[in-house]
Amino acid sequence: MMLDKVKNFLYGYDISILPLEEAHEAYSEVLADYLSKEDFSCQIIEPLNQTGKNFRRVKEACKSGKLVIMLANEADAEKEKLPSLIKSIRKSGRLLLVIDFGDFRSSSLFDEFSDLRVLDEKPSFVENSKPSSTVFENILIAATFRTKNNNLRRMTRITAAVWLVTLVGVMASFFYLKKIWGDIDYQKQLREEASILAKQEQNLAEQAVKDASKKRGIALKQDKIVRANQIASESFNEQRTDPTKSLQLAMLSYRFANSEDDLPVSVGKALNHSFYSAYNSKETFYALSLQHESPIEDVFFDAKNRTIFSAAKNGDIEKWSISGERLLTFKAHDETVNSVSLSSNGESVLTTSDDLTAKLWDTEGNLIQTLRGHEEPVMKAAFLPGEDKILTVADDNIRIWNKKGQQMAVLLDDVDFINDATFSPYEDLIATTSGENMKLWNARGRLIKTFRGHDDEISSIRFSPNGSRIITSSFDSTAIVWSKRGDLLFTLSGHNGIVNFADFSPDREKIITVSDDHTAKLWNAQGKLLKSLVGHNAQVVFADFSSDGKLILTVSLDRTVKLWDNKGTFIKTFKAHQSNINYAEFSPDDRYIITASDDQTAKLWEVNLEMLQSFDIHVKGVSGISLSDDWTRIVTLSGMGLVRLWNGQGKLLKSLNTVKDTVIRSTFSPTGRFVLTLSKKGLPQLWTKDGELKKDLDGHKAPVNDITVSPDGSIVTGSSDKTIRIWSDAGALVKTIQDHKDSVIFVDFCEGGETLITASSDKIVKIRNGDGTLIKELNGFTSFPRFIRSSKTGKQVIAVSEDEAKLWHRTSGEITLDLGQEFLELIDFDPDENKLLMVFKNGNIRLINESGDLLLKFDVPKETITTAKFSSDGKLIMFGDKYGNLSFYDTQGNFVDLINVHSDRINQAYYFADGRFIVTASNDNSAKLIYTPKGIFEWVRSKNIAPLSDQDKMKFGLAIQQ
Repeated sequence: MMLDKVKNFLYGYDISILPLEEAHEAYSEVLADYLSKEDFSCQIIEPLNQTGKNFRRVKEACKSGKLVIMLANEADAEKEKLPSLIKSIRKSGRLLLVIDFGDFRSSSLFDEFSDLRVLDEKPSFVENSKPSSTVFENILIAATFRTKNNNLRRMTRITAAVWLVTLVGVMASFFYLKKIWGDIDYQKQLREEASILAKQEQNLAEQAVKDASKKRGIALKQDKIVRANQIASESFNEQRTDPTKSLQLAMLSYRFANSEDDLPVSVGKALNHSFYSAYNSKETFYALSLQHESPIEDVFFDAKNRTIFSAAKNGDIEKWSISGERLLTFKAHDETVNSVSLSSNGESVLTTSDDLTAKLWDTEGNLIQTLRGHEEPVMKAAFLPGEDKILTVADDNIRIWNKKGQQMAVLLDDVDFINDATFSPYEDLIATTSGENMKLWNARGRLIKTFRGHDDEISSIRFSPNGSRIITSSFDSTAIVWSKRGDLLFTLSGHNGIVNFADFSPDREKIITVSDDHTAKLWNAQGKLLKSLVGHNAQVVFADFSSDGKLILTVSLDRTVKLWDNKGTFIKTFKAHQSNINYAEFSPDDRYIITASDDQTAKLWEVNLEMLQSFDIHVKGVSGISLSDDWTRIVTLSGMGLVRLWNGQGKLLKSLNTVKDTVIRSTFSPTGRFVLTLSKKGLPQLWTKDGELKKDLDGHKAPVNDITVSPDGSIVTGSSDKTIRIWSDAGALVKTIQDHKDSVIFVDFCEGGETLITASSDKIVKIRNGDGTLIKELNGFTSFPRFIRSSKTGKQVIAVSEDEAKLWHRTSGEITLDLGQEFLELIDFDPDENKLLMVFKNGNIRLINESGDLLLKFDVPKETITTAKFSSDGKLIMFGDKYGNLSFYDTQGNFVDLINVHSDRINQAYYFADGRFIVTASNDNSAKLIYTPKGIFEWVRSKNIAPLSDQDKMKFGLAIQQ
C-alpha cells in the first residue's frame, strides 16, 4: 500500500513519470501501473536523452499543473543534471523524487535541497514489483517542500503577483468602467441631446399648432366679426317693422362678436339702436310668436288651464302653453274658421266656419257636437249666460242651440244681412244689428223692440257690463248709447270717419270708440269727450279694456296695437305684425296682450315689460342721483331741494323731510345702510336706508362745504370753520382736525379709504391717511381751488380755480402739470390714470396724457356739452348735452354712437355696475338708469323675449337648433 502522506501529496494532480535513464523505464511502467490501480491518472515521459532535448516537454508538463515523478539513482544524484532538473521543475510545478540510495542521508543532494523530505522508505510497491531487485534496491520517496524563507519568498511573489493582477484588474476594470461610464455619459448626453431635440421639435410642432390655431382663431374671429357686422346690418333693417326681431338679431350679432374687450362699433350700435329706438318710440318686445300655416282669424286665453287657443283660416285650431309650446293641433273645419271662443268654465271650445257649421269641442280637441242648419257662413258664436245655450250668427239668421246640438230658436230678420249680435250678461236678451237698425230679442226668438237712430249701417253692438245699456257704432261717424228699453240716451259725435267699434269700461264709467279717422276717443258715462287717443297711422278697428279698467288697447290697420291708460295717456306700441291684425285682447289677469294677424302669427306681449328704470316725478329738474353699491337704494335730488328715496326696482319709498333748503349733495354708505345729505346752508344730515332721519351732524361752528363717506362707513365733513371732522356711521364725533388756515372746501377718500384728500381756501391741498393724519401738503396755487378731482387710486390730484389748474403727483407732492389759465369746467381721469379729459368754458375739449402731451381735440358741438366721462374700461368717452342726448366717442376721437334718453338738459351722467349702466339726471324732471350694450345684452337674457323663429333663422342664413 502507498503511504497516505504520499497519496495526499499526489492527490488532485495529473501525474507525469520521468525516468532519468532508459534503465528506469521498466520501473516507470511498474510505478504507472500501480498508480493507475490507486485511481491516479498518469503518463510516462520519454527518458531524458543525453542532449536534454525533451527537457522542454518536462517543463511544459510542470507548467500545465502536472506533478512529475522523477526516477533516479544515487549516481544520478551526484551528477549536475539532477539538481538542475529539480530546480527547474520546482519553480513551476511539484516534484516527487523516487530515488535508489544506499545512504541517502550522506548525499549532497539533500544538502543542496533543504526542503527535500523523505516521505517513504522501501515502499511496498517496490517489493512487489516485477523488475529485478538489483535495480533500486534501497529506494526511497522524497518530495520538495519549500523552506520558510522559500515559502516567504514564494508568498511574497504570489502576493505581489496577486497585487499586480489585482492592480491590473482594477486598472482594467477602471478603464473598462471608465469606458462604460464614458459610454453611459455619452449615451446619456446623446439621450439628453435627443431629448432636447425632441423637445425642440415638440415645441416647434406645438408652436406651429398654436400659430395655426391662432391663425385659425384670428381668421375665425375675423369671420365672426364679418358675420356679426352682417347680422347687425340686418338688425337695423328690421327695426322699422319688428323691433323684437331687430333686438334679437342685435343680440346674435353681439354673441358672434363674442368680445367685450374689442366690441365692433357696428355691433354696439345695433344693440343700442334696436333697444333705444324701441324705447324712445315707446315700442316694446313680444314674449312669444305662435306660427300657423295660414292667416289667424281669432285667438283667446284659457285662464283656467293657462293655455292659448288660436284659429287659422285653413281650419286648424292650435293649443299652446303660455311658454309657447304647441300642445295640440286639430282640424276643426274644412273651410275658413271665422271665430273661436271658450265657455266661462273653461271646459268647451266653440268654433264657426264658412262651411255653414258651428262646432262644440272639449279642450283636448274632441268633437262634442256639430251645429248644422245655417245656409250661410257662420261668422260668430257665443255661449249665453248659464252656459246651457249657444248663439250662432250667420248672414241669413241667428240661431239658438242647446249643448246637445238641438236648435231651440231662430231669430229671423226682415233684411238680407245681419251685421252683428250680442247678448245681455244677466238676462236672456239678445241684441242684433242689420243695416242702420238694432233689434232686441228674447232667448225664445221673439222680437221685443227695434231701435232706430243711426243714419247708416251699424258696425258694432255691445251691452254694458250690468246689461242696463247698449252701445252701437255706425258708418255715420257716431256711436249711440241706448237703454235696454230702447231709449236713445245720447249720441257720441266727433269722429271724422266710420266708427268701427265702441264699448263700455268694466266699471261702466267710460266708453271707448274707434274710427277710420285714425283715432280712438275716450268718453265719460254721460257722453262727454275726455280725450282723443291720437297716434295710429291708419284706421282704428277695435279696442279692449283690461279687466280692471285701467288700461285700453287699440288695434289699427297700421298693423300695430297701442296701449293707453284709462285717462287716454299713451303708454306704448306693440309693433311686429307684417299684415293686418284681426284680433287682440288682454289676458284674464291683464299681464299679457295676445294679437292675431293675417301674417300667420299670433304674438304674446308682456304688458308691464319695463325697459329702463325711470325716476320721473320730480319738479324743476333732477340735479343729481346716487346709488348704493348693492343697488337696493337710489336717491334723487331736484332743483327745489326735494330728496326722494327709491328702491332698486324704481318704486318710490319716501320723500325725505329735509331742512327747508335745497339739498346740494347726497351719498350712500358703501353698504347702503345710511344716506348722507348736505344742504345748501351747510347742514349734513344722516338718514336710515328707509328714509328716517337719524341725526343732524351739527357739531361745526360754520356751514359744512363738503361731505364724503369711506368704505368702512366713516363720515368726513369739511367746514368753513377751518376744521375737518370725522364721524362714525352712527353720527358720533370721532375726531376733529384743525390744520387748515381757512375754510375747508373739499374732502374725499381714495385708494379704498386709505387716503383722505382735503383742500382749503388757504390754497393748500393736503394728503392724509384714512384717519386724517397728515402725510403731505401740495402747494403751488395762487388762488383757492374751485374744485378738486383725484384719480381712482389717488395717484394724481388736480385742483382747479377760476384762473388756473394744476396736476400733482400725490406721493412726491410735486406739480407734474400746469394746465394753464383757461377756465376748466369738466375733467375726468381714465381708469388707467394715464389720460386726462378736459372740457373748457370756451368750448375746447382736449385729451392729454400724464405728461401733458395733447393726444387729440374732440370735434363735438362744444357749447352743448354738460357732462364728460370715461367709460368703465376707458375705451369710450361719453358726453351728455343740453338736449338730453348721450354721445360716445372712442379715444381716437371717432364718433361711435348717440342715444337720446332725456327730453332736456342732462345734469349728471356716470357709469355704474362695471359699466353695465349709465346713471343720468336731467332737467326733464327724471333720472334714469341707462343700459350700455353689455347691460342691454344682460337685460334681454333676463327677460321673457321671443327668440328668432325657425323661419327667421332660415331667412337670415342661421343654423336651426334641433
